[in-house]
Amino acid sequence: MGKKQKELKIVFHPKFWESADRLFSNKLQYLIPRFLSNAKHEVKWAWQRVFRGYDDRITWDLDWYIMKYMPVIIRKMKSFAHGFPSSPFDKNKNKREVHDIKSWKMILEKIANGFDAAWKIKDGQYNLKTKEKYTEGFFKGEFKTEPDKTIYKKLEKEYNEGMKYFQKYFFNLWD
Repeated sequence: MGKKQKELKIVFHPKFWESADRLFSNKLQYLIPRFLSNAKHEVKWAWQRVFRGYDDRITWDLDWYIMKYMPVIIRKMKSFAHGFPSSPFDKNKNKREVHDIKSWKMILEKIANGFDAAWKIKDGQYNLKTKEKYTEGFFKGEFKTEPDKTIYKKLEKEYNEGMKYFQKYFFNLWD
């Protein structure tokens, strides 16, 4: 068999936790300077949204933006839907998926659920906490997690169904 590998040990620089505190803490002594240094970026991004309709941050993580806002937008659209799509190319009109406003709203909800499932998959929400805790390092004191295949499969199924309907009815997402 192969050689036994040495265990990897992560050692942090003595100033690491001080630096992490400065970057992520909600203490006023760190919040105020951080807010002031970010203010120029916030103004820049606001102008970009006014003149372009989006800001640079969206291009840094487009999937995050889509997963976060599409369910909200789709559900808002669902709340005031006045009509539903009909296809002149549908030969069997009795077997249509969308035959009234109620069925159209169900499809819209499945699309929104698909984006919600994508968010949960990316966020690792299919991981379950174990009884074991981290004893050192950045996650010290937090519970370790293990993926739950059942939850993942359910989320994957919801995602795939939502994306199927999103693709199928993409040109009908207007009201």
